[in-house]
Amino acid sequence: MYTRQAYVVAIAIALGGFLLAPASGQEFFTGDQYPRLNLLDRTDGLPHNSVSSIQQDRRGFLWFGTQGGLTRYDGRSFRTYKNRPFDTTSLPHDLVQTTYYSEADDTLWVGTYSGLARLTLGEPGFTTYQSDTNDWQTLSDNVVIAISHGPEGNLWVGTQNGLNRMTAEGDFERITTESEVVRALYLDSNNTLWIGTYAGLARWNPQTEQVEPVDFGWSSPYVMAIRETSDGELLLGTWGDESDTGGMVRVDVENRSFEPYFFADNRIYTVLAGSDGTLWAGSWGGGLFAVTSEGQRFTFSEDRDEGVASPVVYSLFEDAAGLVWIGTNGGGVHYVSPRQRNFRAYHHDPDDPASLPAGKINAIYRDRTGRLWVGLYSGGLAWYDEEAERWHVHDVDADDPYALVNDIVTVLYEDRRGRLWVGTNGGLQQYDRENDRFLTWGRDVYPDVEYSGEIVYQVAEDSEGYLWIGSYRGGLTRVEPETGETRVFKANPDDPASLSNNLVYDLLTDSRGDLWIATNDGLNRYDPQREAFTVYRHDADDRSTISSNTVRVLYEDSRDQLWVGTVSGGLNLLDRDTGRFTHLTQDDGLSDNSILSILEGAMGQLWIGTQQGITSYDSDSGAVDILDEQDGLFGSAFHSGAFQDTDGTLLFGGGHGITRIDSSLALQNTHPPEVQIVDVQVFQESVDPDRVSFNDAEITIDSSDSFISFEFVGLDYESPQSNRYRYQLDGFERDQVIAGTRNFATYTNLPAGSYELQVWAANNDGVWTGEPATLKLNVTGPWYAQWWAYGLYAAAVGVLIVGGIRWRTARVLAGKNRDLEYANRQLATANLELERLSVRDALTGLFNRRYFDSRLQEEWFRARRSKRPVSLLMIDVDYFKHFNDKYGHIVGDNVLSAAGEILQETISRKTDFVARYGGEEFIALLYDTPAEGALRIAERVRASFSERELVPDTDNVTVSIGVSSVVPGTEDEASTLVASADTALYTAKHNGKNRVERGSYSN
Repeated sequence: MYTRQAYVVAIAIALGGFLLAPASGQEFFTGDQYPRLNLLDRTDGLPHNSVSSIQQDRRGFLWFGTQGGLTRYDGRSFRTYKNRPFDTTSLPHDLVQTTYYSEADDTLWVGTYSGLARLTLGEPGFTTYQSDTNDWQTLSDNVVIAISHGPEGNLWVGTQNGLNRMTAEGDFERITTESEVVRALYLDSNNTLWIGTYAGLARWNPQTEQVEPVDFGWSSPYVMAIRETSDGELLLGTWGDESDTGGMVRVDVENRSFEPYFFADNRIYTVLAGSDGTLWAGSWGGGLFAVTSEGQRFTFSEDRDEGVASPVVYSLFEDAAGLVWIGTNGGGVHYVSPRQRNFRAYHHDPDDPASLPAGKINAIYRDRTGRLWVGLYSGGLAWYDEEAERWHVHDVDADDPYALVNDIVTVLYEDRRGRLWVGTNGGLQQYDRENDRFLTWGRDVYPDVEYSGEIVYQVAEDSEGYLWIGSYRGGLTRVEPETGETRVFKANPDDPASLSNNLVYDLLTDSRGDLWIATNDGLNRYDPQREAFTVYRHDADDRSTISSNTVRVLYEDSRDQLWVGTVSGGLNLLDRDTGRFTHLTQDDGLSDNSILSILEGAMGQLWIGTQQGITSYDSDSGAVDILDEQDGLFGSAFHSGAFQDTDGTLLFGGGHGITRIDSSLALQNTHPPEVQIVDVQVFQESVDPDRVSFNDAEITIDSSDSFISFEFVGLDYESPQSNRYRYQLDGFERDQVIAGTRNFATYTNLPAGSYELQVWAANNDGVWTGEPATLKLNVTGPWYAQWWAYGLYAAAVGVLIVGGIRWRTARVLAGKNRDLEYANRQLATANLELERLSVRDALTGLFNRRYFDSRLQEEWFRARRSKRPVSLLMIDVDYFKHFNDKYGHIVGDNVLSAAGEILQETISRKTDFVARYGGEEFIALLYDTPAEGALRIAERVRASFSERELVPDTDNVTVSIGVSSVVPGTEDEASTLVASADTALYTAKHNGKNRVERGSYSN
């Protein structure tokens, strides 16, 4: 509870106009949409899932203090520092409590349960400072909880048994505080050192050299965390129990006023004042809380879909790009981007009967009464009760003549009279709102009137008020709304003015009053005067024609532009005056060439739903952006259901539920990544393993060091696996090498000479760094090719040859050397390209079996040396021969190519390796992955296949997976691991397919 004094101060704040946040608008939260919580845990390489502290150094690397050591993260991999017994230069204890980075001297200070450690980045080893009960110039306790610089530049250290200040000689002075436990230290922008203890808030007075308590009227004495807001006020995390209120408190110390924030759990362990004005609070059992600059509150508790992985939040940090990192106790570390939303609006939860029914979403519509309807494939028709926050379902009932006739709902359409039409695979019905029932066409609506085709795909009205019904293979039916009189239009091969095809996907009446019909064989425009059709078809020899004859969706935007979405042909824009088409395909950045839905956003962009995500397209600028799981989507395969809601948000339906997008938001990542060259290896051995970065370094190798590789990384963490690279070894390569997402470069047999490696990186949205990271490389020749050797040769020649002969000979020799050097460079480049081609599978782009066999031996010996587990996944596409026989080898090849993409997406760690083993069989090698982790990854792979439609309009493809794991011993062979995984794969196939089985490894 508040004390009486606290109430008085709070009222005074409200009357005095105390501001809660800066005027700048927040970005993380929009409406009721939560941002997406991305997760890193042990399966990604994090050494421990309890992350107590987070820092970022001046190069851009992130450092995590965990209960399993200190680790550096570059977006692709972790480098972990642990305690090594009897090695005094190692980390003193694996349980890290806190960290502090000093940019001035590029030093990371680490507080552990066994003292304080200093790591000067780029130098080998730690320096440890520990407590000695017989020496008062040492730390007061070995459990280090808080670290900060003080106003005079000294280092201050808080422990569970007192406060310490480091002297210039490296000794410690013990400073008296009211409480022995010092939880927080913070040097603010006014150069004031604040101290949080179990006796409240205090500050250091440099004049009196004493710690002075600060009583601002708050009831809880437990100050666990201290930060500063953008306007210079303090933000405290305090601990609440039965007698003390706790919570997060914003404090104006000079005016002795404060603003409290209370949550479901007020044991606040860590706080953060974000640069966008959002205040974050991590609790000891209730998860994460956020308060926006407008005062809106959000809770990320463990029991929520968008919640944290653990209810205990240990640490909070905002990086240079504005991402917020959340360290938890046992759940790993999350990161949140202001550009990544949790776009999930509704989804099916098998444990919640009030959730959206399962099934692919074919139709979404909010009617004029405000009710939101969803038509599902095999899931019936559902509507959302806003008050009760639950979905109600209409399904098939053989005993009810007014029930839904079929549970495959294909279309929802409300005509100008307010009648809601429901198209299904069993016919067309009208929803009777008054009686909550369905009236069937031909019985209750327009008795004895039939339309063509039982399966209804689309319903629309034209400018004259006629109702049009498009069906599956039944052509097109026009209905007079008063009488129900019908006219059927079908394809006639002998009549070029007839409908081009009887499979009608979509209907659109445009702003000119023209009716457009999308079919399986061309686009049609209806001429009511002639009751005939003008057909637009694809012509491979004419690029002004439509790009595909299978037209799936039609859309007219606010500028009266007519857009045509096709299957396999991408997006088309029709100039209705000339009949010419322009096209947008995957080559232009579209996520997929099969378009299933189109909507227009608030800023005029088109939002395009495909099987591979959602594409945003600005037809004015030509800018194309793709949204997928990395951006906050919870599924990438979308279907025909799409609707612009009454509030302007866009709703897209897929098998994973309904995605909601606020198209008014700017979602592009404009942060150019810092580029760091992180390793240089000669024959796979690092030339300097202790070095943090090789930027601006100069490396010298001998020409006999014929195999050299460089590893580099772009330090933008929004979607690090999507960061792209280009590089050039100046002096050897004439042009830049476009590397895509590959972050390494390898060279063999470099001629003697001086070179400069230049590396550029782009983030996930294609924003490139301006200046490259550089490294100078010197390759020295053999002794007989050194300058002094050539001098001896010249002297010898001078003895033997005189005058003009000597001069002419030297000139000819120099010319030949230049030609030879150029030929060697060309040969090295050709060899490098030949090497690349020789290890890749042409169909899937994965590595081939030949390269896998060689790589397996390398990883096997590495695992044996380091005594780390290695796992193998043998993956086989189920019933692939039957699939090939049914759809043909071309479609089968498309499936294998798509399978390769899924495997690269799902198994994405740099240390993992995926190859095509042969036919429809793939293999994945997982380094430093025990059996439990390998089984989780295998199950993730299996689920990815079963949830996706790899090729439109074909059967879903599943996979069976065999898993085997081992920590190799000196007598073990890699072939036994392969055999074990292969046996497990056979077991999975034998036990029913679409499953994962674990093999039993034996010598």
